[in-house]
Amino acid sequence: MDLFDKGNHIMLEGGYDRETGTMSNIRICTDNWLVVLDGAFEGMEEIIKKRLQLQDTIGFSQSTVAKNVPQDLLKYIEPDDLVRWGFLTELVSRITEICVLNPITKEVAYQILTRAKECELQKHIDLCKLNHIDLKFTDDALMTVADYIAHHKYGFRSAEKAFAKIMKPVYFEHSSMTTQQNTTTVVIDKEFVNQQLKIK
Repeated sequence: MDLFDKGNHIMLEGGYDRETGTMSNIRICTDNWLVVLDGAFEGMEEIIKKRLQLQDTIGFSQSTVAKNVPQDLLKYIEPDDLVRWGFLTELVSRITEICVLNPITKEVAYQILTRAKECELQKHIDLCKLNHIDLKFTDDALMTVADYIAHHKYGFRSAEKAFAKIMKPVYFEHSSMTTQQNTTTVVIDKEFVNQQLKIK
């Protein structure tokens, strides 16, 4: 909590001083620190929906009928919603800015996969090169992976899970390639991706 308050500092052990026989300490000022709390906050939409009264109760059955619910509910988040979600009130009172990031769409996920220099796809391509495998993904296969990432709504962390499933049989089948000098080309198509991700 002290990290959020101006004028506070933290003390770190600097090591043992042999001459004096004592432990030295290092004082670090935290005035210019930027502390970021991030996460997916699963269930936050329901808390906001309840606060905005976007559900009507019908009869004695407590069944609900949704009103016109906006798609980007998170932009209506308030500090009280964080408290209801589980944050300590004392912590929420020290948060100065709340920024909402839009969920990753299929198109954005595809752009990251094909344009980013360091992403999950490139990591597997580089690893395959070390094993004398020229790994290629067809365009529709990457679109399927992008759709999987967008569908699960966990941000781009879903890519790691997706590629782990896709690449497992590839690594297993070509595990002995490291001892060979000839490069083998492996092409991953949409059908193979669907099989590994169990998409019907």
